[in-house]
Amino acid sequence: MNCDEIRPLLAALVDGELEEPAATAAQEHVAACPSCRGELAACEAIQTAAALAPVDTADVWPAVVAGLGAELDLNAVARELRLLRDEIAALRVEVAGLRRSDPGGTALDLPHFPRPSASPFQIV
Repeated sequence: MNCDEIRPLLAALVDGELEEPAATAAQEHVAACPSCRGELAACEAIQTAAALAPVDTADVWPAVVAGLGAELDLNAVARELRLLRDEIAALRVEVAGLRRSDPGGTALDLPHFPRPSASPFQIV
């Protein structure tokens, strides 16, 4: 492996997430390459600093929600899902009508998709 291949893998190597044989190849390259060894040391220093940083987990979720702002409008998402559901139902009716009007299937040769048994989304 060369430096360009190793550098993107260094954080995974430090975190222990790099699988074999890539981990061994990366370790061997780092042992022989001063530049990548320096990069690895920087990654290790970042990991150590992050592990030592105080974290007040009680304040994490409100900060995330505040950061998301308007993007976290679950009611808007539910409304959009309802609209999509209604549009799909209307399309099903339209396709069924087109199939009935052309029994030979020459004008509208679409596959028949079974209706899903259950939706992965619960729409209120």
